[in-house]
Amino acid sequence: MLSKWLGNPTPWHGHYYAALALPLIAVSQFTLLRFVRFDATAGVSLCTVAITAFLVKLHVSLATISNATLLFLWGIRVAVKGIPSARNYIVPPSAFELALTKTVWIWLLSAPTVYGVSIDKHEIAEGASVTIGLILCLSTLLIDVLEKNTLDGTYCRNPYAFSSLSMAWGLFFLHKSWYTLICPMLFSYIVIFAHGGTAWCEARRRARDVRDITAHEYHRNTSPFIPMPLGTYARLPRGVKKICCLDF
Repeated sequence: MLSKWLGNPTPWHGHYYAALALPLIAVSQFTLLRFVRFDATAGVSLCTVAITAFLVKLHVSLATISNATLLFLWGIRVAVKGIPSARNYIVPPSAFELALTKTVWIWLLSAPTVYGVSIDKHEIAEGASVTIGLILCLSTLLIDVLEKNTLDGTYCRNPYAFSSLSMAWGLFFLHKSWYTLICPMLFSYIVIFAHGGTAWCEARRRARDVRDITAHEYHRNTSPFIPMPLGTYARLPRGVKKICCLDF
């Protein structure tokens, strides 16, 4: 365990490791600056953080193994399948801007895992919280496997946005803490409301498909965010669509 090489591990609680994950991600991103336009670099950083977080753990438990493994698997997924983007830039961002942006969202996604896996106290997390976290993470992986098109999905219109957000909250609930609650909250804002997020994609989609009858039928029958069986979304009340499915 790396914690043995850091001197006395007692003062090194999880929130310090969570903070140290940020420069670790930054180093990995700027080291790969030449390849920063490839999504695989984000996956490499996620896998690096997952492995390092587990290595600094003082004790091995089912919770720590599950948390680090799920983050590692999501890193593999990002490296292999990439990150879908519908954004059209008038002036493409520089490599430095891309590396900085990736560093921030990777840290927001991975900080709960780093803290939860490397924490020195409260080894046994609450059962209900762990169950919720596992359900969210495993459903994320299942939806990602079922959806072939990550921009215009079959069961929801923004499958990658749902999967990444579900994974962020799942990793948080696996070992929840007040220290890291802000991370999935900020990640949620980025995924839903930031430029290139779900709300932006939906507005762009509506403007693009305003005269497309097939697209209108797709919008009517497919949830914009939460995956549902085919035909279910069209039967939901309008209020439920707005509140629960982010149909703004």
